Amino acid sequence: MAIAHVSMTPLDGAAWAAAEAFREAGIESFCIAPDADAAGRASPTDYRLPPMGPAVARLEAADAVICHDAWPLKERWLPAGKPTVVWIHTPGGPVPPTGVPWGVAGRLPPTCHGGRPPLPELVPLGHRFYRPGPKAGDRVRIAACLPNGTSRFPNNPAVEATLAGLAGLGDEADLDIVADLALDRRLDRMRRAHVVIDACPAGSYGRVSLEALAVGCVVINRCDALRAWRLQRMTGGCGHPFEAAAPAGLGKVLRELVGLGPATLATMGRRNRQWIEGAWRPAELIRRNLLPLLDAARAAREIRKDGNETT
Repeated sequence: MAIAHVSMTPLDGAAWAAAEAFREAGIESFCIAPDADAAGRASPTDYRLPPMGPAVARLEAADAVICHDAWPLKERWLPAGKPTVVWIHTPGGPVPPTGVPWGVAGRLPPTCHGGRPPLPELVPLGHRFYRPGPKAGDRVRIAACLPNGTSRFPNNPAVEATLAGLAGLGDEADLDIVADLALDRRLDRMRRAHVVIDACPAGSYGRVSLEALAVGCVVINRCDALRAWRLQRMTGGCGHPFEAAAPAGLGKVLRELVGLGPATLATMGRRNRQWIEGAWRPAELIRRNLLPLLDAARAAREIRKDGNETT
């Protein structure tokens, strides 16, 4: 089985990460997406848009297509008749037509789900981008990951709350504000930190918290009861290792973590890497969450071929 992951926007590398995770799970996959966003930040992909030459040949030979958001369905170069699944990452975009199975990124609010299954953001743990590394220095280092676009849209309540919480620390820790960076540069900065603050759970397409676990960090985010329930549904019942903090309580959580010291935080970060290796394995997440949608897409295609149903 060969799967084409297609996206009309970079999605901060979300389609590429999904394709890479499928490959780690032993499923042939490739990504067709832009190689940079509107701000010029590089984004990883296998083939650039529009597909040409080898990309067209692989697309034609693919057994199924996963469209990241529904925009690719409008493109004439997308082969007709192939089993197709839509994975919604961005609220407010087009809804897939009747007969196309689809799911919604689990970090989106309930209003975006419409009863559809939450889908996990896949993290290819074996790729060099996501490997842990040594922590910097003998002081606690905190990386505050702000949503892309912060430099252009600074008046974001989540950003303001994060900066206010950091201000209360004074010089108790080394601070690193991480914003508007390409995926590989963001991960490099996070890798050196003991603690990562995911200032906006919807930022960077919901992957920052998971990426921080992968590179061995303690993670602070707003993992409320609803998000925790979605995580359990996607993993089949596992808990989560996040340090949950509402904006008003961020400063208190930060001070408590800084008080533990760099050695203890580094140990906690290694445990978080172990958690994601066990609970967020691409093969299991794909089997549990994505393969049923692909099976539904194949069944829908057979119904259309037999002429028993039209869409």
